[in-house]
Amino acid sequence: MRGYERMLLAALCAVTLLTACNGRRGLQPSSGGRPYEVLVVGDRDSTVARALSEDVPGLPQPEPAFDVSTCDSAHFKNALRLARAIVIVTIDPQAASRLRMRYEKDVWAQPQTVVYITAADTKMLESQMAGQATALCNLLTRAEINAELARLKHHRNIEMERKVNRLSGLRTMIPEEMTASKSARNFLWMSNNGTQTMTNIAIYRADKAMPFTAARDSALRKNILGETDAMYMATVPMTVTAQKETLRGQKVTVYRGLWQMEGDAMGGPFVARRIGDWIVEAFVYAPGKEKRNTMRRLEAALMSEWND
Repeated sequence: MRGYERMLLAALCAVTLLTACNGRRGLQPSSGGRPYEVLVVGDRDSTVARALSEDVPGLPQPEPAFDVSTCDSAHFKNALRLARAIVIVTIDPQAASRLRMRYEKDVWAQPQTVVYITAADTKMLESQMAGQATALCNLLTRAEINAELARLKHHRNIEMERKVNRLSGLRTMIPEEMTASKSARNFLWMSNNGTQTMTNIAIYRADKAMPFTAARDSALRKNILGETDAMYMATVPMTVTAQKETLRGQKVTVYRGLWQMEGDAMGGPFVARRIGDWIVEAFVYAPGKEKRNTMRRLEAALMSEWND
């Protein structure tokens, strides 16, 4: 068993002990593990594990989509069943001619996502998994986003949310740690002012006819400066990707890419959503640190909406 798998097992055992100490034996236990950890069961040739380990787009350094641990079917029992995300691979010669994938929620613990993948043989699994990899990653990512949204509801900065709403009419939930802000005409920048990992959300108005990169650079060059006016935030144009999505019935465009501080050595990833006349984006500065989970937590905030 690899070191990472031993760490996962230890974490899951701790969850089991905590559940027992809290007298919750009659209830479904809490799931264990960290966000974006996945346990893959029965994946003899690591076909599914490889699909889940592809690099995340839009980050400055390679980081896998998920932290994957594995076990065979015979050892999948007890504490391992408490993992927050599980993919169970079954090779069944009686299976249909195409790979099948389905999922269930909260099978052995909660919150939990369990995905079942069935193929007639390993050759089918290998040849058809590529066509299902995106759907699998999206399913597991969405489960983690939902978990973060549930957490965010209880860890919000109400004052910042009101500023956002007064500026744009948007009802985006803002993480409680974002206590610093800068306001200007049609612009709001919020930050945790972190010394190791600085997380930020910016909201600004943009003419619908203006291309995204031009709109972003125009707003941020004026409002996010370095130590001198010659230092300003800019987009790294060749890194930007765009994807159409629907959020609560409204069409939005999601952009991902990298930013840099002109005249300085700062830079990092960003994700932005264009909603009507407004762009809402999150960006991170965390030199030397992994950024996947931080960016995904911020992206969950961009997808949120408060109702109270």
